[in-house]
Amino acid sequence: MGRDPLAGEILGHYRVVERIGAGGMGVVYRAHDERLDRFVALKILPAGALVDANSRKNFQLEAQVLAKLNHPNIATIYDFDCDGSTDFLVMELLMGESLAQKLAAGPLPLDQILKFGIQMAGGIAAAHQRGILHRDLKPGNLGLTTDDRLKLLDFGIAKLLESDPAALTRSLTGAGMIKGTLPYMAPEQLRGGAVDARTDIYAAGVVLYEMAAGKLPYPQLHTAVLIDNILNHPCPPPSRINRTIAPGLEAVIVKAMDKDPSQRYQTAAELVTDLERLTTATTPVAAQQAFRKKLQKRTLIASAIAIALVLIIGTWFVLNRLQWRTRMAGQPVLLIGDFENRTQEAAFTDTLREMFAATLQQSRHVSVYPQSSLVDVLHRMGRPPTQPIDEAVGQEICQREGLQGLLLGSITKLGNKYVLVTRLESPSGAEILSAEKSAVNADDIPSRVDEIAESMRRSLGESLQSVKENSVPLAKVTSSSLEAIRYFTLGKQSLYSGDINEAVVLFKRAIELDPKFAMAHEYLGITYEQSQDYNGEVEQLHRAALLADQVSEPERDKILGDYYATIRDFQKGCAYYRVLIRLQPLDPAPYINLGRCYQDTFDYPQAIAYTQKALRLVPQSRVRINLASQLFLQGETQQALQIAEGFSQEYATEGWAQHWIGQMYLALGRLKDARKTFQAMAETQRDAEVEGHLSLADVDLATGAYRDAQAELKAAVLAADKYQNPYLGARARLASADSMLLAHAPAQQVRQALSGANLTNTSPNLVLLFGIAYAAAGDLPAAREQARAIEATLKDYDFPAIRAAQYLLAAEIALAQRKFSDSVDAAQKAVFYQNSSFAVETLARCYAAAGDYQQAAQQYETVLTRANERSSAAFDNPAFHRVVQAHYQLGILYQKLGRLNDSRSHLEKFLGYWSHPDADIEFYKDAQRRLRSLPAGGTPTAAR
Repeated sequence: MGRDPLAGEILGHYRVVERIGAGGMGVVYRAHDERLDRFVALKILPAGALVDANSRKNFQLEAQVLAKLNHPNIATIYDFDCDGSTDFLVMELLMGESLAQKLAAGPLPLDQILKFGIQMAGGIAAAHQRGILHRDLKPGNLGLTTDDRLKLLDFGIAKLLESDPAALTRSLTGAGMIKGTLPYMAPEQLRGGAVDARTDIYAAGVVLYEMAAGKLPYPQLHTAVLIDNILNHPCPPPSRINRTIAPGLEAVIVKAMDKDPSQRYQTAAELVTDLERLTTATTPVAAQQAFRKKLQKRTLIASAIAIALVLIIGTWFVLNRLQWRTRMAGQPVLLIGDFENRTQEAAFTDTLREMFAATLQQSRHVSVYPQSSLVDVLHRMGRPPTQPIDEAVGQEICQREGLQGLLLGSITKLGNKYVLVTRLESPSGAEILSAEKSAVNADDIPSRVDEIAESMRRSLGESLQSVKENSVPLAKVTSSSLEAIRYFTLGKQSLYSGDINEAVVLFKRAIELDPKFAMAHEYLGITYEQSQDYNGEVEQLHRAALLADQVSEPERDKILGDYYATIRDFQKGCAYYRVLIRLQPLDPAPYINLGRCYQDTFDYPQAIAYTQKALRLVPQSRVRINLASQLFLQGETQQALQIAEGFSQEYATEGWAQHWIGQMYLALGRLKDARKTFQAMAETQRDAEVEGHLSLADVDLATGAYRDAQAELKAAVLAADKYQNPYLGARARLASADSMLLAHAPAQQVRQALSGANLTNTSPNLVLLFGIAYAAAGDLPAAREQARAIEATLKDYDFPAIRAAQYLLAAEIALAQRKFSDSVDAAQKAVFYQNSSFAVETLARCYAAAGDYQQAAQQYETVLTRANERSSAAFDNPAFHRVVQAHYQLGILYQKLGRLNDSRSHLEKFLGYWSHPDADIEFYKDAQRRLRSLPAGGTPTAAR
């Protein structure tokens, strides 16, 4: 591009060779790394982009995050440096042309569009997984290597250069716009609204359009006209410009570019999946959705004709049947009842019901009344969850819930032949459909079930194409082994009735009979979660995920949602649950799981919204506990308690429910009520007993009764060992060590408390807490061993939550080494990766140790605004005593900052809880001394 004054200059240890490009984000040079002897791309940032040392430090922190984007379709960032007043990024140098240059020759063939599209979306998905948006996706920022591999350039650079709030309104394309390139900007981006992953997906859709059509969706008109087109007018279909475009690809592009973000692909991973389907001649979801919209229009016309026909004929039988089908025209919901086993063979007991549910739920036209809703309605009817669903009970449920049909049947053995009979009847008992199929042997039964289900779906109005597109043989969805299906069914019954140990045995037996039984692995993983066996849970869900391609789409989405949520990749987990909700809108389970997933990302408004949707489907279920806990975590303590007190007697022995009720009492200062609740838990058995002792110890620590706390913690350890629960045993030992650290006990005593814990089957969070405890006790080799365990986890599961754990432990180790600046840097990164109240408190302690009292106080205040979360939902819960300790720390910090009124207020709050403490606790005496040294104030009021 011609001689440049910088050519030949040395910046850092990089020798500038030549200028190779320029844009709004800076000028790009080819440069030689004199230290590593390689050529790199040097991006010189615009003058004034980083105005001071603080903005440069923030830029460097975020650049480090971008540098960790290790993906074959993202150009690597090597370094960030400053030479004098020149700030620059060092990046991977691509020797090929850009996609923009390639598109100058016109549209691309389908195979190249799919190849580049999959690579582009894959790179986007990898970055979104780390919480990083591109914000300026366009062909000019998509480079091609010499071997024709696509790489995303300038990922996140737009965000890095937003060093002040005013940057959000500065424009590279015109006044009032955010950063980006106008033809590729999504409507919400132009309006200045919230920018999220779907904004990048819109831009990816425009790039796909350009690859397919050879031009942009809107001509390069006057800026105002172009903006109006993007905001208000649909773009012409790409097939109007290039008639050779495949309909499936066009459907993908149209979905990616939908003006409503909620109607686009919700994750880049979904876009990858649909593009990959096109490479295997499989219909993408976008095309299926487009087809269903057309089908719905035709169905409405057909329904109108059918109604007119009913009025003409007037026959009662026809009238009855067609009226029933008219009511079901939206989406009929069927209850599957029991199938009578007349064969005397145990393999058919309960299994036919499971098989019909598995095959019918694949339909996009017929819904199966979900098991979770069935348990709820039986509870409201005063029936047990194991109640047989015969004709009488089934009809009552249909009438109560407004369902459209009840499916019943039987299986009989005549000689060597099996006869399967089914009938679908209306809630009033009138027959709607019936079928009979014969099987030459037992192994032939799943195929006969498939045939009956397909015929039923067609009779209920589902198109042949829809049936074909949304059907997987039952032998693949469940198992080809009837015995495996039987054990799986019995396992689910045991799980729903609360017999966890029996469920484990039954699911394992099903897997022994059929190792490729995906849903058996899935449910065994869920059962391990209930028994707090983290490794077993991950192993089984991973096996289910590897088999997910062989099951139906709803089961696949459930498996992958559960798997990613378990390994703490919450972005993917939530995405799969959202898809599952669209597929099964009447099933409360995906709403419940999505609520929990959002809760784990601290997005409590979203968690509450989805949990409330689940409760509309199952109003009397245990989901009320979820709602109460999420309202509490959001800070709406009184409202949460009103809900909780409504079910407190119903779940008097439910440790999880009572835990939240006790936490709500603590938050409201009702310590006596909290103790009473926790004492009742400690007097039960198993997990609730251990949790009760841990919570009582937490209250004792919050009020200064450290000797009483140690007694409760010893009881918790004994109970956990008695019930052979290594997870709770580890937690109890951790809590004991934590109480010793607070009391400044000798390090050897702390290490002794940690001994005996079994860490071979625990979550990364527990490994983190042990590492923190070892670091605080001065046992750095043991702390580093836990750090290595987290790093090993990162090799397989490199997600923000695991990265946060890595940096949290690094911060604690740096604190123990008195490397205070390093501890602050590590804690900042932890908060960046996962903004938990636990991480915020860690950052507060690091700032205080580094002498930055203002920042430390600010972080502790944040902890107090999230006090409910810190006390009950942090890694080390129950931790109400940590909230009380925050008042003590703020009392010290505000005294150092000269804010004496604030210091007195927090010291008084702290001492208000410590009304009758053990007298020899050093920081209790320190708090008294500090308060006496301050100007006179009021008398502390003890909590009740």
